[in-house]
Amino acid sequence: MTGLLSGKVVCITGSSRGIGRACAIESANQGARGLILHYFGDAETQAEIRTLQEEVERRFPGCRIATTPGDIADPTTSTKVWIVHVHLRAQLTSSTAIDRRSRCRNVRAYR
Repeated sequence: MTGLLSGKVVCITGSSRGIGRACAIESANQGARGLILHYFGDAETQAEIRTLQEEVERRFPGCRIATTPGDIADPTTSTKVWIVHVHLRAQLTSSTAIDRRSRCRNVRAYR
């Protein structure tokens, strides 16, 4: 498959529903080789992310998926997302650089 994201690894925060879910499906449609799907981690979003993962795997069999739960505003969760990305990226390519990132969850930093 050739597309705008052909062979890329894409990280999407807030991917269990709405714009994030649409971004995940379209990223796979555009040829993304790997998706890191972040979701909040409660029972509802866990069920939604499982459904999304099944849909992407069924429609785009060449796309590898990794999921990571947690509050993305928490530095521990952000670190987990990065570690998952590095591992998935290393499995698919020889680089660990992020190709694309889509933030679909409102995050505010307070000082």
